[in-house]
Amino acid sequence: MRPTVTKKAFLDWYFDFDTKKSTGFDLVDELIAFGSISRTVEDVYNTAGYIPASICENITQEQKDDIELEFDPSEVDLID
Repeated sequence: MRPTVTKKAFLDWYFDFDTKKSTGFDLVDELIAFGSISRTVEDVYNTAGYIPASICENITQEQKDDIELEFDPSEVDLID
């Protein structure tokens, strides 16, 4: 079974204060340039770079506790 991560767990982890601030600037730039914003959770997920094991499901507790274990987004299923 592949590791999974819920959209909520991913977004809670990904959007810390600094990320929210920088993403806000990016969204404003996109609005200015194109007049609308078109981003999905999947868009953000696919560009995240890595997914920490600590937020994943369907893995062992030992894997969850390994603070250095990361997965590529292509190795983890994003679920509702």
